[in-house]
Parts: sequence; structure tokens; C-alpha cells
Amino acid sequence: MKIEMELQVKFSRPVDFNKDYVVPGGYEMVMNGKPVQFDFNHNNYGISRFDSSVVIFSLSGADLECFPEFEKVTIDDLQHISKIIECFVYLGEPGESDLKVVSIEKITFMLPFEKTCVIDVPENVIAEFNKTLVEEKKGIYEMKVPNPDLKEKIMAQQLVFYSRFMGISLEELCGHTIKELESLLDCTLMQMPEETLQKFIDEIDGGKAEE
Repeated sequence: MKIEMELQVKFSRPVDFNKDYVVPGGYEMVMNGKPVQFDFNHNNYGISRFDSSVVIFSLSGADLECFPEFEKVTIDDLQHISKIIECFVYLGEPGESDLKVVSIEKITFMLPFEKTCVIDVPENVIAEFNKTLVEEKKGIYEMKVPNPDLKEKIMAQQLVFYSRFMGISLEELCGHTIKELESLLDCTLMQMPEETLQKFIDEIDGGKAEE
């Protein structure tokens, strides 16, 4: 089933795409009681004609390489979203921009080849997520971002280590470009359990190799 998503985000001021770095990507929602992580490979954007501080992102090409479980999502799952755990919009490193995320205005899933082709995430679910932005006094851009220093340490390791960390064979590893490997590394860092990640960090710092 082909799934696309439209994400409407309100920012603290109008976005200047010639200057501002705005990249949406990285989502987790509770569907039918089960947390589901997903992302998309392609992103188009437009400015709302009603509010210049609202950007409408059109997302397509589900990233099934990093999030294979998303392929199992059904229409019923999308119709029963009860919570937004993560809705990530990257605005650069902290302090690089004065731009902030104010709220999520709307999230719509589109299924171009299905009878039920448009599914909106309930307004009350979005409202609950927006409360966390206010309560925690932080924008979405400050949520989980791969540590750049740790990324450099991992990239500097031998291929055998990198292969074990990423969970892919040396043959498959050598078939990717550096840019593709960095993208895969970002996905791995965001999903790896803290305990497992710490064991790899200890190994880099001279500890015992992870089995």
C-alpha cells in the first residue's frame, strides 16, 4: 500500500527557504495501540496562502529500508492513531537559527490507490502533541538528533566495526555511497536502544568488543 503524508507546520515567523534550513523527517505515532516509526525519502513544500508562517510539506516515498515495519501498516492503523510520540523537523544545530516550531497544524495521510484515500490524524491527538511543545518549552527541532561527534567516531572505525554496528554485511556496505551510509547511520543511531549503543561507544573508547 502506497502511503503519502501532508504535514502542516506553523513556525515562529515566515520561512525563507533561501536562508532557512528546514528538513522534516522522523515520525512515531501510536496506531491501534502500537508505536510505529516511519519516515519518507521525498519532500516538497509550499507556503500556506492563508498564513505565511505555515509551511505545507508533501512527503512521499516511505523509507522502508530504515523502517521496514511501516510496510505492514494498514488503513485501519492509520484510522486509529491515538498519540504522536515524535514529529521531527530539523532546523539546524541549536543556536544556528532563530526559527522555531510553534505547532503542528494538520497531518493527513494520503493513499492514492485505495478507496479510502484521505485520512486525517484527529485534531485532539495533534493538540495533545502541541501541548508538549509548550510545556517543555522546546521546538521539534530540539528533539532526537544524532550526536555529530559520535557519528565521526563511528565513521572513522574500520569497515568490520561499521558493518557490525549497522547490522549489514561488508558486501552490502561497500555498495553504498558515503552519503547513503551517513543516512543509514542516522537511522541506526535514532533507533538503537541506549544500552546497545553504549556498548559500542565503550568499544570505540577501548573497551571489550560487542558480541
